[in-house]
Amino acid sequence: MIKLLAVILLFASTQSLACNIPVGKYKLFTESHWGVNLEIKQNNSFTVIWGAYLAGQPETLETKTYQGKWSCENDTFTFKYPLETA
Repeated sequence: MIKLLAVILLFASTQSLACNIPVGKYKLFTESHWGVNLEIKQNNSFTVIWGAYLAGQPETLETKTYQGKWSCENDTFTFKYPLETA
């Protein structure tokens, strides 16, 4: 969760979009064992897919998909979606 917020905030802070985020698909590739796909959709909705390789099983990719709504106020983007709890 913290990783996604950091990615989103980094993305938002490097863009001068003035709350006009473009619809489209974005990917974050890392040198570690996880990655994120983010699809910004119309009507302030989005889908985020977290992917991580299981420890000791480099051929096994575990993914989680979440959908939610995004908003922007004072040039700050907020992405909200329900999380699973253990």
